Amino acid sequence: MAYPNSSDVSAGQPTASAHYNNLRKDALLFGQAPADSRLVGDLLGSLVLNMNLAVNPGFSDRIQCVYDSQYPPSVVIDRCMLVNTTHVYSPSHSGAVGTYYIFANRASSATTFTLTLNASPAVAPAQRLIGEAYWSGSAFTSVISYRYNSLPSAHYDSGWFAVTTTTAYTKAHNLGSVPRFFIVYHATAADGSGENVIIGNVMDTTHAKAPIGFTATNVYYQSGGDANSGTCYSTRRFSNTGYIRILAWK
Repeated sequence: MAYPNSSDVSAGQPTASAHYNNLRKDALLFGQAPADSRLVGDLLGSLVLNMNLAVNPGFSDRIQCVYDSQYPPSVVIDRCMLVNTTHVYSPSHSGAVGTYYIFANRASSATTFTLTLNASPAVAPAQRLIGEAYWSGSAFTSVISYRYNSLPSAHYDSGWFAVTTTTAYTKAHNLGSVPRFFIVYHATAADGSGENVIIGNVMDTTHAKAPIGFTATNVYYQSGGDANSGTCYSTRRFSNTGYIRILAWK
């Protein structure tokens, strides 16, 4: 079917019912018959775009909705189209260990949205459920965005932790499944400044071995016993100390 059905009118020309109906059909149904198409509002009413959620850097008790000027976070709530123009943060969080659900919230006379968290996924008026985060009791350790199609910020970030040789380290990622993708970095500075080296192997006495393992709840890093390269065995760097950071995507 041709689109649009409506056509231009001249100044002073009376509006005929057929022309009005064609305008309405173009606006609401992309020019299609009601039997062949849902209303535009039914489609756009569920729209969520570029909802990149992450633990707020430096404030691990808050969730951040990351703003990108090329791909601004956008959501439709109660038929109102909202687009954020800056980073948005949830309030400081405290509470029992467990999963908390992330909501985008609409307020009257506002064209942007705010973030809140709740232990229940039930959606209240003027809200959209957009993700979830795991709270360890003192910090958020993983975040999942339900509505982000590009590679998001890591769902789990261990942060930098000190390592030494011949030691097993266990970190709870609480993603509920073995991650599909992960990266392990080694740094010589506690804040990760300087060159980050990707860890594939560590040296365990006479053999190079992979140091990482996962279950549905934990990630394990096992350093090797070599006195020179037990924590990092790379063409970029040998090390028997340093700091490790593990990122994982569900």
